[in-house]
Formats: sequence, structure tokens, C-alpha cells
Amino acid sequence: AMLGSKARLLLANEALIAANLDRLRYELEKSLRDAPHEHAWLFAMALFVVVLSFVYVVRKIVLVSIHRHRPASRNVLLVDMIYKVTRPYIVIAFSAVIAAGVYDLPPLFTDIAHISLLAGILWRAVKSIDRLTSLIVTKLLDHIHSEQKRNTVSYLHSMFRVIIWAAAVVFLLDNCGLHINGILTSLGIGGLAMAIAGQSIIVDIIASAALFMDQPFVVGDKIWFKDYEGYVLHIGFKTTKLAG
Repeated sequence: AMLGSKARLLLANEALIAANLDRLRYELEKSLRDAPHEHAWLFAMALFVVVLSFVYVVRKIVLVSIHRHRPASRNVLLVDMIYKVTRPYIVIAFSAVIAAGVYDLPPLFTDIAHISLLAGILWRAVKSIDRLTSLIVTKLLDHIHSEQKRNTVSYLHSMFRVIIWAAAVVFLLDNCGLHINGILTSLGIGGLAMAIAGQSIIVDIIASAALFMDQPFVVGDKIWFKDYEGYVLHIGFKTTKLAG
């Protein structure tokens, strides 16, 4: 009976301690959220520094753990990916988003933080995709001996790069609340000039596509054009480079 009463007393004390801790946590959170507006920036800056430091501490711990438990030859890609994901511009924008989300900061600052984080992630993602496709294309070109096929692969790779960068820019502008059609319409004459310039670019892309498909000449051929002649060094979207 004595043991039973002691157990009940212990459980009651634990429940009381837990209730007091919950109440203390609630009061702390309430005091932080109800802080005067002039102190919101101070608390936000403190949280920004804490999140920034926490991310880099976690990165350090993860890297040390990887080097201890994995062979060095298998670490290269993983370590490189970790460093790229935790680039300063991404970590800073992420910390700013967290700080702006916890405290009542002006909407302009919150929007800038979100857009900066999105832009950083898009930049890193597109650069990674571009690097990966470049490695694949380089390995593929090593096994292709036909100059015509090499030019076709290089052209397709260039087209893919243009498409992913254009898609990233359009996606970022759309998330910023800017719609391409609306921007061109509101610009009036400036929009018309941009549309004409865009049309010229599209015509150049179509012409270069026809050039790559028909293959009237390839890199290494000697050609004549008006008063110019030389060997083809490079075939691009808008220009063809010759060496006399």
C-alpha cells in the first residue's frame, strides 16, 4: 500500500511538472509573439542567425559522418551535392524565410525572402541539370565518330539548355505575380519591340534547326560565302565561325 501511494505521488508530481513546463512554454511563446513591433526585427535577426548557424552545424556533422563511414571514392558526388544545396545564397534566403514566417515582418520583406529562396533553388537546380546533361553529352560524343551526328547532338543539347533556362525564368516570374503576356501588353510600343525581337530570335532558331537537319556543311568543311572563305569551326544559333 505504501509503495502504491508513493507511485501515485510520483505520477502526480510528474504530471504537475509536465503541466508547469507546458504552461512555461506557452507563456514564452506568447511573450515572444506579443513583443512590441519595434522588437520584432531584433527577434527576427536573432532567429535568422540561429537558423543560419544551425544549418552549417548540421552540414558539418553530416560531412564528418560521411567521411567516417563511407569510402572516399564514394564521397565525391554526395559531398559535392551537400555543398551545392547549402550554398550561402540558399541558406541565407532560407533563414530569412523562417525568420519572416515566425515574426510579423512587413509583407515586402517576406515576399523578397520567398522570391530569393525560390530563385536560389531554381538557379541551383538548373545549373545541376545543365552540368549533368553536359557530362552525358560529353561521354556520348566520345563514342560518336560521325561529324554530322556530333553536330546534331550538340545542337539538341544547346536547344535543351535554352528551354530549361527559359522555363526557369518564366516559372520565377509567374511566382512573382508577373505574367509574360500581361507585361508585353502593358508595355505598349516597348512590348511590340520586344515581340518583334522575340520573333527574330524564333526565326533564327528555326533557321538553325533547318541548317542542322539538312547539313549543307559540317564542322571542318571548307565553304565560300560572298567574299569570305574558310573552314567551319562552329555552327551556332545565329552565327557560323570560319577560320581562314
